[in-house]
Amino acid sequence: MRWCFYLACGLLCVVFSGHVEAHEVPGSNLQLIAELTEEKLSYDVSAETSLIPPLAKVAYGSEPFPTAEDVREELEAYFSEHCPVVIDGVEVRPVLDDVEYAAMENQVNLGEVTNFVMAYALLSYPIKTRPQTVDMRWGIYLPDKVKDIVPETPDPTGHDPQTVGSIFYTFGELDLMKFTPSEPQYVWHSPEPILSVNAQKRLQAAETAVAETSVRKLSLAWPLAGLFALGSILMVFKKRPAFAMALGGMAAAAVAAYQPLTLSLGKERQGLTGEEALQRFRDLHQNIYRAFDYQDDDAIYDTLAQSVSGDLLDEIYSDVYKSLVLRDEGGAVCRVRKLDYITCEPTALTPDEKGYAFDCHWRVDGLVQHHGHTHERLNDYEARYLLADSGGAWRITNVEIAREKRLNPETLEPEN
Repeated sequence: MRWCFYLACGLLCVVFSGHVEAHEVPGSNLQLIAELTEEKLSYDVSAETSLIPPLAKVAYGSEPFPTAEDVREELEAYFSEHCPVVIDGVEVRPVLDDVEYAAMENQVNLGEVTNFVMAYALLSYPIKTRPQTVDMRWGIYLPDKVKDIVPETPDPTGHDPQTVGSIFYTFGELDLMKFTPSEPQYVWHSPEPILSVNAQKRLQAAETAVAETSVRKLSLAWPLAGLFALGSILMVFKKRPAFAMALGGMAAAAVAAYQPLTLSLGKERQGLTGEEALQRFRDLHQNIYRAFDYQDDDAIYDTLAQSVSGDLLDEIYSDVYKSLVLRDEGGAVCRVRKLDYITCEPTALTPDEKGYAFDCHWRVDGLVQHHGHTHERLNDYEARYLLADSGGAWRITNVEIAREKRLNPETLEPEN
């Protein structure tokens, strides 16, 4: 059942420390998860059935519930009118892929414990090529009575209790959309991803960052034997038999003792300019967070191995994974949206260190989808990194975290 997947999605997330939305409506039971790919824009809509007019008759105890074919025409027409989508200037009509239901007994809905039905509808908006803009308007909200459910004290964040929060996945990146009756529109423009295409190319090229001249194995036995044999013949013509015999013996000895002569032309480090080293470090550093976009441990480790040396793999995996698990919110796992570098300066190395060191101050920004609502999180870090040759490529070989703190994403002040 796909509704189980939706419930599980409530425990997944999207980044670090931040500010929990105030004045959430208990049991709002309305959420949108959108995903944009090369082929389509998908809407996963979870809603209590009374919030969507074509499904309003689907009530607790009214089984059997209607199938997708039963409600297809009405739902497609309703979303086309009330939640229009314009892709690159062209309005695209939705296609209902599926709809499922879950009967909820003695659960909270709009502040009350009651019986109700949740609907989980999957709609898609087909596209032909990767879009530059996607204009989304949303027209499904909680009823006005929810304003009486939240506390009367003003919300310092300005949170509207009718806000519909949404996770928006776009080509491996993600964003937070917020729709309200007064601001029902969200326009997406094709952005530069966390790890840009150019950065990915630089990472691939980094695998040959340290140059080593070729090792040559030269077989000198046969050329030497030939020279000695030629000399022996010349000595015969000059009637010097002793020299001829000596050179002939040397030719035979050279062949008998055949060993190739190895000439190593040495190894020479291909240095980086300061700007190149900084760019290489930032590519590798961002790639660490990109690794955790994957769910499979092998894929995570393979991606991390592009950025850090082998002896750091387990340490980095453990540290970053722990920072993505929100222990204070039931262990929900978060994902990174973007990194902002406040400062990233080169530092002097000790005599026994080789490579490039950086004192880095950065912030990890993202979103958390948890228990039916979405909020922002922000963590602030300071650390010292070492960039050095590891296995023939520039990688991060050491890290010392100096400070980590949670910030309010609106005021940038530390949170308790």
